[in-house]
Amino acid sequence: MSAADDEFWELWGEWGKDSEGNPKPLTVKPYTGTGQMGPKYAPEVSRPGLPQMPKRRLVRTSGGNEVLSSTAVAIPLSMRDDFPLHSRVTLADGRVSTVLTVDEGDTSGLFGMLVVNLE
Repeated sequence: MSAADDEFWELWGEWGKDSEGNPKPLTVKPYTGTGQMGPKYAPEVSRPGLPQMPKRRLVRTSGGNEVLSSTAVAIPLSMRDDFPLHSRVTLADGRVSTVLTVDEGDTSGLFGMLVVNLE
């Protein structure tokens, strides 16, 4: 784990826990492209303890469209490759969502991390 990862977990680790102090579950199926039968995904990966923030906001996709994001997930920089656009993410409440954007920091000035905006 890098120093940046250590700093991320020190700052944000508690936000990724439930009321009993257990890491909130989160899984991601990284998007790998489109095949004859539709979207293709890599095997599911567990990433527990990541802060999940229900936060509605408009985001601009890589295609230039403005869409409404319903949830943001904070991740350390080292996990960027685990969350490609269009990946499927299962949140702690069981809801399955799609990665819309992955941005460095956010409007609150949170740097040293990535914000994954979900559908």
